[in-house]
Amino acid sequence: MKKKAKKRDLLSTKELEALSHPYQVRFACFCARQVLHLVELKYQAVCEVAIATVEAWLIGEATQEQCKA
Repeated sequence: MKKKAKKRDLLSTKELEALSHPYQVRFACFCARQVLHLVELKYQAVCEVAIATVEAWLIGEATQEQCKA
């Protein structure tokens, strides 16, 4: 009898490093959005703007300089 493949929800470091830089950034944005509710309310807006700016950079609508600001 064949063993069932084990379901994994997490990516390994090796798998993350194998992704292209834009996919790594997209994954980081996804992770940041998942924990945004844990950030103190007074900092949530600035975090949301930072994430949105990086997402805009991914599609060519923001510069790296805007991301650093």
